[in-house]
Amino acid sequence: MLTKHHFIILVLSCNFFSQAFAVTLTSSQSNYITSSDITTDSHGITSSFSGTSSSLRQITNLHIITTGNNGTVSGAYGIRSSGDYNKITNSSSASIVTTGNSGRGISVSDYSEVYNQGSITTQGTTSYGIYTSGDGNVISISGSISTSNTTAYGIYLNGDSNSVTNSGSISTKVYGIYGYGNKNQIFNSGTIATTSSSSAHGIYVSAASASNATSSSYNEIENSGTITSSGNGIYIKDNYTRITNSGTITSASTASIYGIRNEGDNVTITNSGTINSQNYAIYNSGSGVIINNSGTLNANVFLGDATFNILGGSLKEVEGNSSSTIANIGSDSLAITFNQSSDFSGLLSLNIKESSVLNCYGSIEADNITISENAILNLEEGSSINAAIIGSDSSSGTLNISGFDFSFSNTIGTSSNKIDNLNITRLYT
Repeated sequence: MLTKHHFIILVLSCNFFSQAFAVTLTSSQSNYITSSDITTDSHGITSSFSGTSSSLRQITNLHIITTGNNGTVSGAYGIRSSGDYNKITNSSSASIVTTGNSGRGISVSDYSEVYNQGSITTQGTTSYGIYTSGDGNVISISGSISTSNTTAYGIYLNGDSNSVTNSGSISTKVYGIYGYGNKNQIFNSGTIATTSSSSAHGIYVSAASASNATSSSYNEIENSGTITSSGNGIYIKDNYTRITNSGTITSASTASIYGIRNEGDNVTITNSGTINSQNYAIYNSGSGVIINNSGTLNANVFLGDATFNILGGSLKEVEGNSSSTIANIGSDSLAITFNQSSDFSGLLSLNIKESSVLNCYGSIEADNITISENAILNLEEGSSINAAIIGSDSSSGTLNISGFDFSFSNTIGTSSNKIDNLNITRLYT
């Protein structure tokens, strides 16, 4: 017969055992699912075993994992997998909290899959929401990652051929996603928000001094979501990287902070979304770079050694380096009409592609402006041109000059590059 004292002891025992301690998996535990919360000074769940490409070992967290003893113990991970071919799921109702320094919410090695449907929070210094230390990993975020220290990253990719897909939220005080390697793919359709400092970049990609990138092997970044950053929205320091933005990028007003900042060579940037910045929307210091824009650039563009294809949209001032900067209005396969109200300067050449129309209301400074077949350049009132205006090698289009207030300094047409049609109207009152 249970007495009152026995009942109290039984209740206390149930409460005590409802919270488990650290779990170290054995070789037979190939599909481990948590049965209760885990609170521990060290790693919450540890596995050193590998699966195969056709049979991944699985760890699923359905509860709350808390490590680090309220910040007093360093190096404690939520889930640590040091083997290859593992699948780790933090379910939608689950959470992982690391409280100590050098903590990691989830850490994997090679050829593993990570699905964060719940929440991951790190509180200490030099911590990571998710960390990959190898190659070929697949990471999917539909939940949230939050780091609260200025040296703690949302996701750190330390290897090659990894992929990240974020449809959830990443909130950090330093890097949102940090890629260190080659052939990594980063897709964001969710939100990335970084605060605190100018080093808090939304997405950062670098191969350091060991870049193996080529024209057929490179890093890729696609943003269709929202990146709001106190550093650069996207910062590239690797060659051949491909960046596509159809979402919104907003960077801070700090000096030398830009919406997209590129320092790599042979990089391609394509924007059909919106980029907001107090400095440059896009800043390029690499060589052989291609920039395509059909979206909205709410700040100036610094091209450097780049080809800038204007395919629609709107933009502010365009700045080149004079010796190698090329700007195209339209393309060989797309004819557009573009209204230029801000200044273009430092261009080697500005080419109005076949059947495209440039309505110029600002100033253009270039060595040459080339009008291709059936293309039209309208120099409107208030425009200012410091460039030779010529036709293409085969056939050119039309130059229309109108307005009372117009400035032109250079030549129009040459014997081999004539202008087919020249119309001058309303020059005088």
